[in-house]
Amino acid sequence: MGLISSRATAPASNTIVYTANGQGHVVLDAAVNGAPVRMLVDTGASLVTLTPADARAAGIDPAGLAFTGHVQTANGTARMAPVTLREIRI
Repeated sequence: MGLISSRATAPASNTIVYTANGQGHVVLDAAVNGAPVRMLVDTGASLVTLTPADARAAGIDPAGLAFTGHVQTANGTARMAPVTLREIRI
């Protein structure tokens, strides 16, 4: 029979822990390509999604994008425009 410990362990020294807000979401002030962006962190996400305003701030012209991709979201299928971001900082 194994022992069960109720002692909490501290995160590893190379770990940052963020606390969820009252709705259970982790929302952070981040930077995309150097531009300040408020982000919701979804640990299960495969992609980063930006609003048109955040894309413009990050140096991406939404009007010049080709929305050729499709993604499945909780609300169904959506079109997306693939881009490569230079940098995301949290």
